[in-house]
Amino acid sequence: MQNTLLLIKNKVGHGNVRKWVEDTFGMDYRTFVYQVREETMRYRDILKLLKALDIDFEDLRQNKYSKVKTYVDRQKEEKQAEEEQIPKTEKLSDAFGF
Repeated sequence: MQNTLLLIKNKVGHGNVRKWVEDTFGMDYRTFVYQVREETMRYRDILKLLKALDIDFEDLRQNKYSKVKTYVDRQKEEKQAEEEQIPKTEKLSDAFGF
């Protein structure tokens, strides 16, 4: 379900997604996006989506598109990289060989 909006953009074009979702599903675009992200779409809506895009369920499930990293994920990766670069402190006795 992660690539649903990308599949819709490929089908109808970038600027027409909101209107297409509202016309096809009869719901607000933001509601649709929330349901896609939380994976709480109704079965009826999933079938309607598959029919409208003319795809199989396997195409919808595939994660062939890379997942976009969120801001929080990028911050965690940067913090881990910084922690790996900081040298660990040693005891003075180990450093001077006592």
